[in-house]
Amino acid sequence: MRFVIFFFVFISIGSLFLSPVFAKENIVKQDVNKDGKIDRIVHFDGAGNILKLEVDSNDDGKMDRFQYYKGKILIRLESDRDHDQQIDSLDYFCKEKRIRQERINESGKLYQITFFDDNERPLRIEKDSTDDGRFDTLYYFCEGSLFSSTKDTSGDGKINTWQTFRNDKPVEKKVDDDANGLMERIIKYDNEGLPLKSMHDLDRDGRMETFRFYQKGVIALQKKDHDHDGRFEIITGFKNSEPFKE
Repeated sequence: MRFVIFFFVFISIGSLFLSPVFAKENIVKQDVNKDGKIDRIVHFDGAGNILKLEVDSNDDGKMDRFQYYKGKILIRLESDRDHDQQIDSLDYFCKEKRIRQERINESGKLYQITFFDDNERPLRIEKDSTDDGRFDTLYYFCEGSLFSSTKDTSGDGKINTWQTFRNDKPVEKKVDDDANGLMERIIKYDNEGLPLKSMHDLDRDGRMETFRFYQKGVIALQKKDHDHDGRFEIITGFKNSEPFKE
């Protein structure tokens, strides 16, 4: 009886040592451009399925792209875009299509997230422009083209800037500096994306009294109607962005 028990235990322990052989990871190193340096490292599982691919994209001898697979399908790409040996971009995939990208700054903070549509075109971008950990700027896309954006410039969590775009160029911008629901500034742009006309509520009484007109994006004329009677009391001409006639 003792011999039988010992033999059973021996067989069980032996199977534990044998089983990892079938799950052992295999690594294949390649020098694709034949320059004497390894520029690709492929990791396979015991069944020959790819698990990870490392790539040296700029031939400096350091791996800067890391592709991860599950069931032979790419699920994540980690990149060192500036080649400082720190991952600064992460792309996530679903059914072999990129659905999200995360950007990381030099201090290791996530500062931008991009979401993609079914054709892998940008759908929405969320950005932390002040490095305070809050996504204060949002960009919205239609068929891959930017058409609007919103921004919280004061850091109070309230959107106070709205902008629309056409052909990736600004069309109109509205600004509510104090976030009270009344616009202090509205800017309209020409077909080249340069300022064409702007309206300002400089005294913040809820009514626009200052109107500025631009030529090729440079201010050329300003009109002010302080008492809001429909007549301009002050008209100022500009030259090289400086007033020269009033």
